[in-house]
Amino acid sequence: MKLITRIHNIVNFAVNKGFTGYHSPPEIDNEIYAVIMDTYNEFASEYAKNSRIRDYMAPFLVTEEKVDKSSTDGSFEKPDKFEHSVLLQHEDLTEIEEIDNAAWAFRIKDPVSPPSAEYPICKFNSTTFSILPVKNTAAPPVAYPKVLLTYLKTPTPAVLKYTVQNGRIIVNDAGSTEIEFGPLLHNTIRDKVLSALGINLREPAIVEYSNAIGGSKVQ
Repeated sequence: MKLITRIHNIVNFAVNKGFTGYHSPPEIDNEIYAVIMDTYNEFASEYAKNSRIRDYMAPFLVTEEKVDKSSTDGSFEKPDKFEHSVLLQHEDLTEIEEIDNAAWAFRIKDPVSPPSAEYPICKFNSTTFSILPVKNTAAPPVAYPKVLLTYLKTPTPAVLKYTVQNGRIIVNDAGSTEIEFGPLLHNTIRDKVLSALGINLREPAIVEYSNAIGGSKVQ
C-alpha cells in the first residue's frame, strides 16, 4: 500500500472515530503537499552540506542535456520543473561556476579572473540560464552549445485516486500518485500530516490502526 493511501486511511479512520473533523480527499492531498514542500525546501537549503540530506533528496535529482538551438550566445531555457541547481558542466565535463546576478557584471569584466574556457561562469534567471564563454564542441552542421545540467526538480503533488460509490470513498491505490520521498522519510511525513490535521498521534487506536495497515508505529 502506498504511503498516500495509508495517510488517507488513517485520517478517515480518525474521522470515523470522532478524533478529528472531516477532511475531504483534496484537503488531505493539499496538506500532504504542504508537508512535502516544507521538507523539500528545508533539505534543499542544506543539500550541498549534508550527505544524508543528499540521500533523502535523490528522488528529485535530475541530469539533463540542454542544447541552445535558438542561438549561440550561451543562453538556455531552464527545465519546466527546475527548482535548484546542483551542477552545470560543458559536455566535456568542465564544471561551470554559478555566479549570482549581482556579481555577474563585475565578473565578466574582472581583469584578474575573467570567464575562460577553463573557468566558465553561469547565472540563473527566472526562465533561463546563461553561460560565458560559449564553448561549442559539437561538429558542424549541428553547431549549438551543449551543457549538462544537474538540478533538483519540483516535487510532483501526491494525489489519491478514488471514486465515490453510495457515499463511500473507494480508493484506487495503484492509480494514486505516490509521495516521491523515499521510505526513510515516510514516517516523518505521515506524522507531520496527521499532526497538521489535528490528529492526536498518541491516541492508542490511531497507533494500533496505523500498525495494522503497514508502516512503522506512529511516534
